[in-house]
Amino acid sequence: MLWHAFVAAALGAFVGDTFFFILGRSFADHRYVVRLRKRPGFRRAFRLLNTHPNIFVLSNRYVYGMRLVGGIAAGLSRIPVQRFVMLNALSSIIWAVLFGTIGYVFGLGAEHIIGQALAHHERLLIALAIGLTVAVAAWFVAHHGARKQRARES
Repeated sequence: MLWHAFVAAALGAFVGDTFFFILGRSFADHRYVVRLRKRPGFRRAFRLLNTHPNIFVLSNRYVYGMRLVGGIAAGLSRIPVQRFVMLNALSSIIWAVLFGTIGYVFGLGAEHIIGQALAHHERLLIALAIGLTVAVAAWFVAHHGARKQRARES
């Protein structure tokens, strides 16, 4: 049933953002939070949160790259817990219904198109998956090598 998906998505979104809020409240001096606070995106989120707390909490989940940062920033702010919980619940419900509905409406058409593509291009898709796996592995190796190089230079 569709409403089960809405409930699951809303609960997952709510619990996730509340978790990051609690992390911000409870571990403000932890090294990861201190490192996160130094990032430009965090400073921007914190500034927006302090100027427009209601709008920030309601819209945080819709802004790419702000989800984790926004929850921790909210935890570090002066926003009351009850206010955050209410706004987060409302935002989670709206988000779940919006994206659940979009997925439901467009899902059948996409399933039809993708189903036909899979039937005709199985080998191409397998090759694409292998290529993507190799590219991701190469990126991880390069990233790890660059990190080791920076550590040696320091």
